[in-house]
Amino acid sequence: MSDSDIYNENFYINQASYSLRSGVATLSILFDLIGKPKSVLDVGCGTGSWLAAAHNHGVGDIFGVDGGSSAKDMLMIPPSCFRELDVCKSFTLSKKYDLIISLEVAEHLNVESHTSFIQNLSAHGDVVLFSAAIPYQGGTGHRTENWPAYWCKLFSSFGYDCYDVIRPLIWDLPGIEFWYKQNIFLFIKSETAASLGLVDAQRTQNPLALVHPEMYLWSLRRSEELTEQQYHFDRKYYFDLKDGKDTAFISVPEYGSKFNNEF
Repeated sequence: MSDSDIYNENFYINQASYSLRSGVATLSILFDLIGKPKSVLDVGCGTGSWLAAAHNHGVGDIFGVDGGSSAKDMLMIPPSCFRELDVCKSFTLSKKYDLIISLEVAEHLNVESHTSFIQNLSAHGDVVLFSAAIPYQGGTGHRTENWPAYWCKLFSSFGYDCYDVIRPLIWDLPGIEFWYKQNIFLFIKSETAASLGLVDAQRTQNPLALVHPEMYLWSLRRSEELTEQQYHFDRKYYFDLKDGKDTAFISVPEYGSKFNNEF
């Protein structure tokens, strides 16, 4: 099945129905915490729902890129604020943005594309609002779900520190989808954090891998069981990654496709 078959009109209709609401609520809290940015770039923006949410909060300079050809036909932002691009390949928009957004995108990419993807984010700004699906989360077109520690190490290689300051503020709020509550972090260049009012005590090198109760219940409903062999493999990989063992990055397991949805 090709990407155009997976990321079709039904996929974006389903995505837009919940992401705008989640974006408005989450960005309100984020902007109260670190200040409202003047410009926002969303990499893997889909229909631009989070950019529409940012504009709703008064951000005038918004721009989104996405590789899905169906997305550009269903935009929630002006067409002039969107460009269709392969986000796995190196690209430049020739400017820096105050805030980069990339939410529930990276799990759709092959492992080989992860470094270049993070490099694209790094090339366009010092503050990144990021989330990616954890193993066995499930979704549509997922290929490489992984734990927060994995993404933390990749961002660290580009000079970013991890701040787990959003999840505690949105964890129990209604109107925000659980994958954002569970997976969202700020990655900030070291020299930038202080200007946003963040302190060293809020920085973490080992972000907690948390499972939201809503996902736990959803997983029970899904009622798929792991074999004992797979369980022991997954458990070892988690602890190797958490403990920072380089072996965890030699052969990265490609979680994701087992629980994909189709629209």
